[in-house]
Amino acid sequence: MKSFQQTRAMRKFGFIPVSEDENGCIRINLFEPVFLVLLVVRCMFIGAYLYFVSIYALQQEMFILNTVLLSINVLASCGTFFYSSLLIALAAERLGNNTFTGKSHITLKTFIAIITPQLLYAAGCVLNQLPLFTLDISWVSKCVLSITLIFVNSLALIDIFLLVSTCYLWVLDFKMKIAELLNQDKATIQINNFEKINNDYLSLKHALEPATFAEFSFVQLLCVVSVYLAFKGNIYNLLQFISMLMILVLMVRVLSDLYELMEKVADKAEEVGLEQSNLRSMFRYKQMSGKMRRAGLFTGLGYFTIEFSTITALLATTLTYLIVLLQSNF
Repeated sequence: MKSFQQTRAMRKFGFIPVSEDENGCIRINLFEPVFLVLLVVRCMFIGAYLYFVSIYALQQEMFILNTVLLSINVLASCGTFFYSSLLIALAAERLGNNTFTGKSHITLKTFIAIITPQLLYAAGCVLNQLPLFTLDISWVSKCVLSITLIFVNSLALIDIFLLVSTCYLWVLDFKMKIAELLNQDKATIQINNFEKINNDYLSLKHALEPATFAEFSFVQLLCVVSVYLAFKGNIYNLLQFISMLMILVLMVRVLSDLYELMEKVADKAEEVGLEQSNLRSMFRYKQMSGKMRRAGLFTGLGYFTIEFSTITALLATTLTYLIVLLQSNF
């Protein structure tokens, strides 16, 4: 499935609340009928899930540790819809016309790389929810609980997959544009080609900033809580920690390749500039090359850059908070 087909299918089935006007402009529209229908269905199952969680909380002796465990399970299973849908919709609005025009597609190898950590994440959620079946309820209620957990966790898996894969496809679409430019003969490349690449890069960077900020922030919280809970005996939480870490590594690797390609485009702009017949044209290409180099790395709303050092800092922060929590006997 090509990228424009996936994004259009997501809009058609209500996973992203956006609308498209006659000029092709993309706008967030929370009143899309299909989105509202899916939202109502989801809320019904989320309400049922919260009902069983509440019964479990009332039947158990709720220490702080159990409260944190239940809270993180609810967040991990129920919060993905609002989290992923709004982030993709916001990114789509910022991308504008590039949202539904890409023609890249996910290969089998990349699909496996994307889905594997998410399956680990889903497995961790399911294993943490098994104690709900110890509830003193009727077998009919346990059947309803089973259906609810299957629905909630399946859609959580789909939500995360759609968020990661859609962002990946948008980056891949842009990489294809860069590859086409790099393969062109120098004599045929105009300054406008480099300007378009630079503008598309800035647009993509601006579009994905909220998603990268939310993803790293959520993963940081999840890492601290899941590792702490694992040290306290809830070993299944390590699956969520490992899965989110794998997604971040994949994200950084994809963007690192993009940074290298942008450097190559900047170098090519300088090379084309050196072959110009007049000084003014040479200066314009040189100026464009500098502009592309100054475009910078992807960031999380300017708070941090998306590179491997950020993952190292995330792990260091996780270890620091873990030590503090263990020493405080929280």
